[in-house]
Amino acid sequence: MIAFVEFDKSLPRQGFDCGNESLNSWFHTQAGQQERANTARTHLGLSTFDSCIASYFSLVTYRLEVDELQRSRDFAGKKYPMSAMLLARLAVDKRYQGQRIGSLTLGHALRLLAEASKQIGFEIVVVHAIDASAAAFYQKHGFEFLTDDGSTLFLLTKTLVANLAIVQGGGN
Repeated sequence: MIAFVEFDKSLPRQGFDCGNESLNSWFHTQAGQQERANTARTHLGLSTFDSCIASYFSLVTYRLEVDELQRSRDFAGKKYPMSAMLLARLAVDKRYQGQRIGSLTLGHALRLLAEASKQIGFEIVVVHAIDASAAAFYQKHGFEFLTDDGSTLFLLTKTLVANLAIVQGGGN
């Protein structure tokens, strides 16, 4: 079981290892700095069995510029930037991989974003998948490719909110 908490600098991060050095390095050295600077919000998935950090994700505000939208088959006609939230990072410690912790972590992030959309306007959730495996993971969870680069994916906020309402029993 996983309990999600807001970033807590007192929790030991150095033992976290997801198998990707850039995700590990950011988490170990920059997550706290970005929290203090108010440039990112990181949430932790704690194992209720051993209280270790099993996963994390980070959210930041984002804006899709017109030039990026022009490369998209879905938004090529847009004449203005789109407000967005970026799921900047999501990682699961190797000790917890293969146990659906990634799906639980993504689900928690998406619920937070759906809730935030009631207070803050944004049209789209964006993720830059770190590799093809990560892109497939996000596709499995309803994200679509934004551009042909194979790494930028999106989920419309209205789709997120509608899907969440259905899952929670509030949809028709």
